[in-house]
Amino acid sequence: MNNNTITVTSPLLPNLDEFHEMLKEIWDRKWITNNGSFHKKLEQALAEYLKVPYVFLLLMAHDL
Repeated sequence: MNNNTITVTSPLLPNLDEFHEMLKEIWDRKWITNNGSFHKKLEQALAEYLKVPYVFLLLMAHDL
């Protein structure tokens, strides 16, 4: 029996160098939770995409 993996989908990943630059910016700002610069950009982009006045995203930590 052949055990080769057959992938149905592949993840859509950003360019690793671009991703590293974004992480460096986050680390340099020392802001990795709610209301950071990338968080605000995502809210704005989602609001524009959804054609709504605003979107509010909240990161919550929860023990499982």
